[in-house]
Amino acid sequence: MPASKSLLADSATIFAPILIVVVGYDAGKIQKQAVRDGVMAGAITQDPVGIGYKAVEACIKVIKGEKVEKNIDTGFKWWDKTNMDSEEMKPLLYD
Repeated sequence: MPASKSLLADSATIFAPILIVVVGYDAGKIQKQAVRDGVMAGAITQDPVGIGYKAVEACIKVIKGEKVEKNIDTGFKWWDKTNMDSEEMKPLLYD
């Protein structure tokens, strides 16, 4: 086999296609389209509804003189093309 063909064969093995899974954080018009197109697997997003709930809950505790945790977990949600149009996810994803 000529050296150039051997080099190409070796290169094909070295540079064989690999699978890269892309995930994101939050939302946005470009990310949403990338998920719809299958370029991104999905993303995690903050839960603004949960954030608001936890903020009010903490304020009420402070007013009542109760202890409030230093760190409050407000949660997150995973979204992909199977659930991004669901009623649960729509309020969490923005353009």
